[in-house]
Amino acid sequence: MKSLVFAGCMTILAFFVGSNNFKVENNNIVWQKVFKKDVNINHIHEALMLKGDVKNLRVSDGILFFELTFDNKQDLYQYGYRKGSYPSYLGLGGEFSGFVQVKDGRYRVTVNDVKFIDDINGLLIDDLTATATRKGKIKEGNRTQKVLNVFNDYFTDKFQVSVQQLSNADW
Repeated sequence: MKSLVFAGCMTILAFFVGSNNFKVENNNIVWQKVFKKDVNINHIHEALMLKGDVKNLRVSDGILFFELTFDNKQDLYQYGYRKGSYPSYLGLGGEFSGFVQVKDGRYRVTVNDVKFIDDINGLLIDDLTATATRKGKIKEGNRTQKVLNVFNDYFTDKFQVSVQQLSNADW
């Protein structure tokens, strides 16, 4: 019985602390994940185009650079976002950028700039680094962890490349 209670507590703790792919590099918050799927950079480019919300995609020296947008209602809601229970800076959505590298049957996605739209004037104002870090470290509060967990799940799904999705795309 004690081991069951302990396992339950550890599961809950893992959900709120460090169960995502965020880290701080050079005082910026970065989301980075390696996907074990043998695809090339063109497959990833095509998959992102099919998923939409593309502001800019370009390939340079075998690296795919991206700028994508997100909407809190359409994109984040399915990952647990609810207005009122999350910080107001998520109000209207925003945009994010980064790059994708392919190597040895896997690809690594790095998101290094997430910005949020101000609900008063519609301009990009806050960024994830300013809201989720303090003194070069990720804040440990529940609100910060909730936001990071939502983005972790959203980014994981956004960059997961489905071979079937690609094979049906040209029909």
